[in-house]
Amino acid sequence: MAAQESIFAGLIPTVADITNNLPSLQFESALADEEKPLLVLRARSHALTVCACAQAAYLVAILNEARQLVVELQAPVSRHSRSSRLLQQAPPRNPVRVGIIGGGRLGSQLAQALLTYGDVEPHEMVISTRRPEILVKLEEQGVTCLYDNRRVAASCDVLFLCCLPSQLNIVAEEIKGRIAAHCTVYSFVIGVPLPRFKQIFRFSNVLKPEFSWRDDGQARWEVSKDVCSALEDSRVAGLTCPLPPQPDECLIRTGEKWVELAVYIFLNMCSDLQLSWAQSLDLANTVLLGQTSTHPAAAVFSTQNFTKNIANPAAPFPRFDLSLVTENDTPLTRCLKENHAVRNLFAKKYVSIFDKFYYWKGIKQVKQKKQ
Repeated sequence: MAAQESIFAGLIPTVADITNNLPSLQFESALADEEKPLLVLRARSHALTVCACAQAAYLVAILNEARQLVVELQAPVSRHSRSSRLLQQAPPRNPVRVGIIGGGRLGSQLAQALLTYGDVEPHEMVISTRRPEILVKLEEQGVTCLYDNRRVAASCDVLFLCCLPSQLNIVAEEIKGRIAAHCTVYSFVIGVPLPRFKQIFRFSNVLKPEFSWRDDGQARWEVSKDVCSALEDSRVAGLTCPLPPQPDECLIRTGEKWVELAVYIFLNMCSDLQLSWAQSLDLANTVLLGQTSTHPAAAVFSTQNFTKNIANPAAPFPRFDLSLVTENDTPLTRCLKENHAVRNLFAKKYVSIFDKFYYWKGIKQVKQKKQ
């Protein structure tokens, strides 16, 4: 019977979708001629969303990676024998707790990107939205979805604001004074300058990405995929890098200041974990630039990139005020602008965050085929 099936398998015609890529069914076909020049706005919106979610996922991924390395250093796994390593439990997680306020198009896609690429487990994320019932898919994955901005703000290490500008004052009144001092607020709210944001939230540990769009008429961007699917293409992931190896190809740019803020957020977390400045630098060079004991990096961050003097080498770095970093040049500014070796190492590590997903996805698919 099996032999007969194999004989006739080649005779069964393949069913094709004749509507696939049919011009009359494409989005553009319904537009009038005077509306078609506005298609660039659709590409811009999609590129902005992909870029914003990718960079946020990268930030959370490096923070999680660093925290896990600290856990493993504090509770090293025995290397005496293979059996002892297998019998021992894996080191416990000390993850970044993530909160998202706003569960609309941006908030929901950001959540999926963090779960896919940011090394965030569903139970480590809480989303507050006025309509939690629409986030069924995320709830089925194990994410807590509710409408309680105060609870979310008080319980996370990184808080993403994905609400509308018109809702910002209401959100600020609800969570003002409830955000933990160590928390980083990552705001996607447009049209609200940082000084105004600090005023209404009474909080300065804020990262507010500033995007610019390359508008030369030659920009092309695939808009048919969602954020996570788009980032499966390593080229697209590379184009979202804030320090890209080929900046002329990038449609969306954030530049050195975003990287600068990400590095200072990283060092602030190291200080919260009570790491010395030397330990913090080693961890930054390992996680951000890919340096290892067997493969030293071509360039590394040094103390002079962050501060002129360290009174006590065993003490943590002082906490850095992100609002001051945003508004002023720092010792790190020049390094990120002029040190091409650091830029290239950063870009390589940035893309590797997304490559990890491709690698494990490939292994999973191979296992499924074998089964």
